[in-house]
Amino acid sequence: MIGSRFRILKFGGSTLGAPERLRQAAQMVGAVQSTVRAVVASAPGATTDRLWELTHPEGSSRDSPEAVRAVGLGDAVGAALLAAELVAQGLPARLLLPGSEEWPVLTKGEGWEAEVDRDRTAARLRELQDRLDPFIWVIPGYVGVDPRSGHWAALGRGGSDVTAVALGRCLPGSEVTLVKEVPGVLSGDPERMPRTTVLPELTVREMAWLAEGGAGVVAPRALGYLGSGMTLRVVGLGADLEQPGGTRIVLDPGAESDPALDRARVRRAVEVARRAGWSSVVTLPDPAGPVRPSGDAPALGSDEAAGRRPLAFVVPPEDLDRLIDHLQSSGRIRALAVRAPGSPPPASGVHGGPP
Repeated sequence: MIGSRFRILKFGGSTLGAPERLRQAAQMVGAVQSTVRAVVASAPGATTDRLWELTHPEGSSRDSPEAVRAVGLGDAVGAALLAAELVAQGLPARLLLPGSEEWPVLTKGEGWEAEVDRDRTAARLRELQDRLDPFIWVIPGYVGVDPRSGHWAALGRGGSDVTAVALGRCLPGSEVTLVKEVPGVLSGDPERMPRTTVLPELTVREMAWLAEGGAGVVAPRALGYLGSGMTLRVVGLGADLEQPGGTRIVLDPGAESDPALDRARVRRAVEVARRAGWSSVVTLPDPAGPVRPSGDAPALGSDEAAGRRPLAFVVPPEDLDRLIDHLQSSGRIRALAVRAPGSPPPASGVHGGPP
């Protein structure tokens, strides 16, 4: 099947946190069974956060292989639960766990933010292709194994997304689908914005901007593994995978995408706001919007180059809603992401943070 069309599905923790959700996830797999090669599972519900708290008492910093394994076992539980549900529904599922000779995700080194070794992982996947066909591989997200030491390694915050996209990069022609609580990447937080829509398509750079700004739908680290010849889509639990829908994330025009481009200044604005106890708002411009804003919306720049770049605002919390209203009424904003006081810091800016 290498080189042919097939799917890798990743299910987030919120989609596996209840029996009915597990059934829905398994039904999604069953509906496209003939094209599914691998299913990646996160830890169910808030399991990972709880395990992180238990392994990292306040004021401690632990990076031992034992601590990584303790946190990573949450995703192993999620994968085992999903594999059991798939088998219960009559699907040929095979659970793969770190430490077994069938384990596919190999890393360069250990720790909390290891990189996937694409060459070794691709070679292992080719071996599995011959040995485990026609099983659907069920794989815990977030964790890998350093082949030199045999120790578990973590793939950073959002590591389950990293697992799925990295597997897709190592299996040419794959379609990676991230199944989330939401129906796709939204134009804003529906709790703060009365008018939100699903964005049908984003480039890697655009998704990276929004992720840095607080849109936690796709982990920024995962975007670096997206390569030519593969597709990446975000959908909601229960979506019909044979139909259009959700959000497609595509490479930027040119060659490979650079998800770090323009992220540094976005991150600086987020950090300035966090230290001041203020809010930050990162906007994704709409190239089809008017050159100048209407009404009393803030001036967002009128030159062509500025219209293609994100803008980051730092605003007192009491002015946040008014700024969001102004930005929406400007007609130039395709989407925005917000980090208010108390929000978690950007995933890419935290070393050893929970996945």
